[in-house]
Amino acid sequence: MKKVFSIVALTVFMAGNLNAMEVQRSLCEEMAWHGAEVIYVMTGDNIFAGQYLELQLSKCE
Repeated sequence: MKKVFSIVALTVFMAGNLNAMEVQRSLCEEMAWHGAEVIYVMTGDNIFAGQYLELQLSKCE
């Protein structure tokens, strides 16, 4: 019985960690898109905004 409980507890713990990681990645991606949008709106430079977005998204992985 202890083994079953341990396996269930470990599974729930891992699922929680995976969910937290996904939330963190999603937030990182949202911030990258927002930053690129701000750059584009303020400068009108879509090339620079695209480079910024690409760099920031690479940090989210």
